[in-house]
Amino acid sequence: MNRRILLIFLLLPLLGFSQEGSNKPKAMDSAQARKWLKEVCDFNMFTDGLASTKQALVTPDNFYHRVRNEELQAYIEAFVQKTGIGVWIKNVIDSDKMWAKELSMSEYQKIGSAEDYFMIDWRLKPIKHSDSGYTYEVHSSILPSEHLWGSVGQNFVTMQKYLVDSVEKQMHGIQKERMNAIVIAALEKYAGKIDTTIKIRTADKQKFYYTVGNNKYYHGETIYLPLSSKPFELTAYRDSAVLFKKSSTWQNLTKVDSAHARFMANTVSESINGTLIGTIYNDSLFHDTLQCRIVVVNVLFEEEPTQKWGFDENDSVKENTYFSYKTLPKAGIKWKSVESNGDYDKLRVRVIPAGAEKSVYLKISDSVNYGIRPNHLTSNPQMVEVNNIIATREAALYPVIGGFVNDTMQIKIKGYVKVVKRVAVIRINENNDDIQIVNVGDAAVSDTTTVITWGNNKFLDSKAQGDDRVIYRPRFKDSVIVAGPNKRCDTRANDTDIIATTVSIENIKNALKRRYKHAVVEWDVDPVVYVKRINYDLNKDGMLDIQLRVGGIYSLEMKRIIDSCKIGDNDLYHLFIVDFPNPSANGIMLFNQPYGFFFPRRVDGRNASDIATTSAHECGHGVFGFRHPWDSQEGHNGYPNRYNGDSTPKDVNNLMEWDGNWLRDKLRKYQWDKVNR
Repeated sequence: MNRRILLIFLLLPLLGFSQEGSNKPKAMDSAQARKWLKEVCDFNMFTDGLASTKQALVTPDNFYHRVRNEELQAYIEAFVQKTGIGVWIKNVIDSDKMWAKELSMSEYQKIGSAEDYFMIDWRLKPIKHSDSGYTYEVHSSILPSEHLWGSVGQNFVTMQKYLVDSVEKQMHGIQKERMNAIVIAALEKYAGKIDTTIKIRTADKQKFYYTVGNNKYYHGETIYLPLSSKPFELTAYRDSAVLFKKSSTWQNLTKVDSAHARFMANTVSESINGTLIGTIYNDSLFHDTLQCRIVVVNVLFEEEPTQKWGFDENDSVKENTYFSYKTLPKAGIKWKSVESNGDYDKLRVRVIPAGAEKSVYLKISDSVNYGIRPNHLTSNPQMVEVNNIIATREAALYPVIGGFVNDTMQIKIKGYVKVVKRVAVIRINENNDDIQIVNVGDAAVSDTTTVITWGNNKFLDSKAQGDDRVIYRPRFKDSVIVAGPNKRCDTRANDTDIIATTVSIENIKNALKRRYKHAVVEWDVDPVVYVKRINYDLNKDGMLDIQLRVGGIYSLEMKRIIDSCKIGDNDLYHLFIVDFPNPSANGIMLFNQPYGFFFPRRVDGRNASDIATTSAHECGHGVFGFRHPWDSQEGHNGYPNRYNGDSTPKDVNNLMEWDGNWLRDKLRKYQWDKVNR
């Protein structure tokens, strides 16, 4: 049978380094190479073949029981500790047919708490060469083959394409090339570290280290900890079983007892150099010094400017009165909204201090319904992407820093089904076309002489002045103004339309999109601005009466506009642009109603700062039933009450705030939920 080996490992386990510590590989003939392979990893399977073996190498703790050769064990563990490059390994798989089955059933695990990982899929076949050395056929390159990836992709959660790409440029497509060339290139890069770490790791009893939790840190290494109000416990070891003595002194640590101390990680490190900590023991026989550096890391989740949907910073000053501020495990955790269709949306991650980003791994609490990519950070700040497949409760996205978690550092991700709303914008012009029969001030034949008649709109637009009066003429079925007792015309005919201010449909569309995207709402805005000439000014005062009638219903003049524009489409929201409301206002749209009125010009001259923002604000009332943030029915106790004249700025980003020349550019999490309830 044509035997194969699948080895997922870093580049170096097959390297021919000198056992005497030389930094350069020795030239090997075929016999030496075969002898070395057998000594290191029992690779006689290359010629003799072996059956499928158990998975090797799960954690450093049980490593001793899984690997056949102690020298290989020392080599790998030392390499992990000194280079920070993790090792994932799977031993022998017998044949092509077993690959998919074996991979789908196997869980790949790492050695060490490494920052970077090389994930390399090699299937090698050794071929004897005529001269010294071996030639290998490389049957696969860096990534697992496509038919395997689907079944095992979830196990390769730490795969970083940026690492793979850098190696793949050297490795991809190599056929019948000498592996010795690759060995030499790799050794030139890592030779010093490898040679040193083999010596140190083999002499393990001379190696001092700290333990923090389940992690081990040797002398000279860096410990990355998340910013936390809780102390971290450290234990100092002189070797795997012997603690530092009670009389040891501690540097930048708070001694607890014997070889135990605490470190308060409540201040973010100013730089990647962190804080130097140490444990020192001196007597007449020993001078033992253990030193490491601790870097306290903070991870901030920020709004990505190019995001598609929403972000709520849940600010402790602006938003502390909202229901959505009261998050767990602490108040004020940020929110990110995504659409529940599997599409990814953007989020920015910033790590402090700069340079600590490679210690951060991102994890999500519900990996079934939510996703995050990439998990590892390679730049700072970095844009990552999150998604949701099925709308369910929120998930927590939190950073794992150096293997440690502070779950208060999380952001909450919430998926919503997209809501689509249709809108049409209509400019309403007051239609006035009365006809002047007798000029103002001219004498009339009698006190019943007609001085003004209506025009084509069949509506008397003029209001009688002086002692002129309005009469109805049954013969003509019309209303006219006649001269009064003074037999003179005192009234000027109203023959000029009140033209509503022109508005930009694009501005209204952008205002709706920009603000409502946070709640995963999409607006279908008719690109045409419709214009209607209507005789709505029933009391002939040149203004639109917006005083609501008993029961909170629209005024007769507003109802006249609505009735003139109805098209029987209950899913279409009508935005009427009208000038000169009475009393003055920027806009009005009753709760959960399809008709809104917006007033670019007011009689008092205090025009809306931005009619597009006003339109978006009023749509909050009419389309989604939003109330103002100070409204008692919202239950936001402590918000400045605008009804009582309190104009103290609070959440100036909330769309439903009043028009104080503020941004009003967002919906908050409690409003997202109201849209999607």
